[in-house]
Amino acid sequence: MPDTPGMEHEHDEPLDDGDDSSMPSEVKQNRRARFRPDLSPKMRRWLSDTSRVHARLCAIVRLFNSPQMADGDSKNCGQYVERLAREDKTLLFDALNKAAIEIDAIREAVSAEMAKAAPTPAKPGSHEKVAEMTRRFQRGEWLFIDGDGRPS
Repeated sequence: MPDTPGMEHEHDEPLDDGDDSSMPSEVKQNRRARFRPDLSPKMRRWLSDTSRVHARLCAIVRLFNSPQMADGDSKNCGQYVERLAREDKTLLFDALNKAAIEIDAIREAVSAEMAKAAPTPAKPGSHEKVAEMTRRFQRGEWLFIDGDGRPS
């Protein structure tokens, strides 16, 4: 989905949504979020990416509600205004599809990070296994890891 007016959102890192030359400068400079200083760079990236997807979905809702918001300097704006006014479902479908792909990529990255826990040779139900699962929970990792319960 191309950049469209009304898609501004604050992020900790500059957005990389493609060409934003038609976006007002005051919007460009205020596109940052305030994250806790102790958040890891990975968490900041995941939150920033999630926020970006959310902002795009909110923008498409606003655009369908007010098609004239898409009337800007871009050569395709007139086409968007017309398509939004006639409730062109492909615009919504494309936005949802792109959001689903991006959210799935974020989810996979988070899951991969959670799966980095080392397997434990502790037997299921043992005090050692329960203690390890507690530690995994506290670290935000998957509780069950391939290879658990196997001698090392």
